[in-house]
Amino acid sequence: MTRTLREAASALEGVDGAEADRIRERAATAGQLADLPAPLDKADVSAAHSGLGRAMEASIADLDVIQRAGGEAAARADAALMAIRAHLGPRYYRDMQTLMVGAGFVGRG
Repeated sequence: MTRTLREAASALEGVDGAEADRIRERAATAGQLADLPAPLDKADVSAAHSGLGRAMEASIADLDVIQRAGGEAAARADAALMAIRAHLGPRYYRDMQTLMVGAGFVGRG
């Protein structure tokens, strides 16, 4: 997730505006966190994952504003969004492989 935040910010090189600045700031802060070794305490992993997930969520909202403005900035925002989607897509697919059915689960594991 840290690499994804950095890649999204990198794709916005040359894009001005508050949204792009916020994405770069997230990449400079949350995107620079050290990789977490395993195994870790579940609470530490959950807190790190939650914070990084919120950073990506906020970046998607900022990218939407940049895209709607059009021009070269929008093309760069498209590239930044694709970096985030490349990370999130497989995760969504994996998470959806387990479905609740009644009182049980169907799918993975």
